[in-house]
Amino acid sequence: HGTPLDGTQLDGASADGVLPAAFLRTVCHGRCASLRTVCRGRRAWGAVAGRGGGAKRAAPSTTCPSSLPGRAGPEGWRGVAKPRSGGPCGRGAPGPWYNVGLVVSAVADTEKCVILGSGCAGLTAAVYAARGMLEPLVFEGAEPGGQLSLTSVVENFPGFPEGVGGVELTESIKRQAQRFGARFRYGVVSRIDFSQRPFRLEIEDETEPVMAHSIIIASGARARTLDLPDEGELWGRGLSSCATCDGAFFKDRKVAVIGGGDSAMEDAIYLTKFASEVHVVHRRDKLRASQIMQERALHHPQIHFHWSRAAVRFDRSEAGKLAGLVVQATGGGAEETIACDGVFYAIGHIPNTDMVGDALPRDAQGYLVADGVLSKVPGVYIAGDVSDHRYQQAVTAAGTGCAAAMEAEDWLQAEGLLEH
Repeated sequence: HGTPLDGTQLDGASADGVLPAAFLRTVCHGRCASLRTVCRGRRAWGAVAGRGGGAKRAAPSTTCPSSLPGRAGPEGWRGVAKPRSGGPCGRGAPGPWYNVGLVVSAVADTEKCVILGSGCAGLTAAVYAARGMLEPLVFEGAEPGGQLSLTSVVENFPGFPEGVGGVELTESIKRQAQRFGARFRYGVVSRIDFSQRPFRLEIEDETEPVMAHSIIIASGARARTLDLPDEGELWGRGLSSCATCDGAFFKDRKVAVIGGGDSAMEDAIYLTKFASEVHVVHRRDKLRASQIMQERALHHPQIHFHWSRAAVRFDRSEAGKLAGLVVQATGGGAEETIACDGVFYAIGHIPNTDMVGDALPRDAQGYLVADGVLSKVPGVYIAGDVSDHRYQQAVTAAGTGCAAAMEAEDWLQAEGLLEH
């Protein structure tokens, strides 16, 4: 990548000239195919540099060899580098670097396992895949940490009696996965070609694809929003899309629920356990929910309905906190304010499935269809909210992430694609 090298980067060499693989990954950021191919595991630096191997010297270079063109030949080839002076292992004074002509394919190594998404499902899959020696590569997606990173406090994840911050929880699981060798990369997978083996993944705004033997799709689902003013500032601070996650914070307070389907009615009924009043705002003059859910909500003494009303904006206190929801009749007219401390969106979620195209089946709501965590394509697994429109909880997502990684490891082993 054009990163300058100097002799100090050889400090990891041992007395017998063995260079740790970690050094090689550091120098070329895990992206140089030649280094990973030639120096898999631990390899004597002298052998890598061509001692006894007939490697041909070229002109000195001060840049990372992975920046060179990937074609064979004297004008441009990929190779590794060694210092001109101080011995093949960098002992002694550092000097200029020479590229050594170990010609390999310009195509990057095939990953054993690529994980899409860094919410609870993807992160848990990374922990289990890394412990299974799959060396997973995790694409963090457009929203690192998933929806949980937007939640200020999580009180229903096992093991945290006092609750835990959403960002703190996801970062903890990420560090746990990294401890076992999982690699994380910012980026969004825009397309997957399932028609070839290994699978080919195209990365948004990048030209070089990633090849993978197995894939865990844990890309999650994003809540539908209304794009109202101050929505971003208030999210997780009075505004939420998860009544189960955040309802307990509104004990003896007034809240509003926007929506008219089963999810909205379920949320409204659930919130009556905590809130003193629940106001349901719906754009139509009748509900879309199932009859039984309508009956339960309509006859609940704590639930109040605002028919044919659309949310316009949020009312905020002098301290900047959410203090109410401003609504207006769908046919026009004067605005009115519903005093409340919390607002819950219950207008559905959008699963993040664009990268699979039509290659994998979806249900009527657009969620990927899985048999447990198995997709219809061998080697491809599905975990978390990208296929779950019922529970959508961090702990259930984590469970499916675990299962997906275990299935991937078993499949790779059965296909002879693991070294252990």
